[in-house]
Amino acid sequence: MALRGKEDWLIDFLRRERQAQHDTSRPLIVGLQGPQGSGKSYTCARVAEQLANDPQPLRVAVLSLDDLYLPHTEMRAVAEAHPHFPLLQGRGQPGTHDVALGAHLLQALRRNERVSVPVYDKSAHGGEGDREPMLRALPYPVDVVLFEGWCLGFQSRARDDLARALADAGPHTSYASCSIDELAWISAELHRWETDWYPLLDAFVQFVPHAEGGASPWSLVYPWRLEAEHAMKARNGGHGMSDEQVWAFVQRYLPSYELFSHDMRTAPVWPGHCLCLVIGADRRAQRCFPGL
Repeated sequence: MALRGKEDWLIDFLRRERQAQHDTSRPLIVGLQGPQGSGKSYTCARVAEQLANDPQPLRVAVLSLDDLYLPHTEMRAVAEAHPHFPLLQGRGQPGTHDVALGAHLLQALRRNERVSVPVYDKSAHGGEGDREPMLRALPYPVDVVLFEGWCLGFQSRARDDLARALADAGPHTSYASCSIDELAWISAELHRWETDWYPLLDAFVQFVPHAEGGASPWSLVYPWRLEAEHAMKARNGGHGMSDEQVWAFVQRYLPSYELFSHDMRTAPVWPGHCLCLVIGADRRAQRCFPGL
């Protein structure tokens, strides 16, 4: 039997969740997490297109965690305020996003209001990124909102728990050189997401990477992210990060993957409203864990 695509599983899941939704006067808001380069944006766009043209259409809007990045000046201020925190010397980690804006947008969507979001140019400032002057209006009205991001759904950890993880870390562990203060700071930012964002999500989808031969699932992130950077540079005339910069960029993300990622197959934060898709190096869905 042929493997179903990620979009096929996601469409079935969205239809089921929408049908079960008690208040259909507002959109169903679904979080979606997957590593960088795993196909989140592509899959969301395909799903929105297919559902728009379906005989029983659903109107889908896509909101990205990238839309919520701080402007470049504020991002630099975060880095300069924490010069000894290497993970914050650039965009990506919790703490480099506008939490208040994210909460405002999600609340407005739940009230079924028209919403416009920032446009983030990842190629600006030599690949450091910045907001563009214009806003992007989300479609209106909509039945479903897909809110996607690389670390959406990650969970905070107590400082003592992080300290134990650091004490047990081997020399080649991605977070071995991190300080407890840095990790605790990021964890505190994740806790803000848990209180301000997560309660506003109705359901959740997770792309779980699987590397062959017992390799770390996070070993797939660099080639995936590199491919995405090359594709972006091919579109915009070569503006963006070098391969070496992409490598350094990905290294800053690995500690959070290893410390804060949360496998929804074993402990779903949205029980009964969670879909997990295991994906291989080719980004195809290998296994599905629905209805957890």
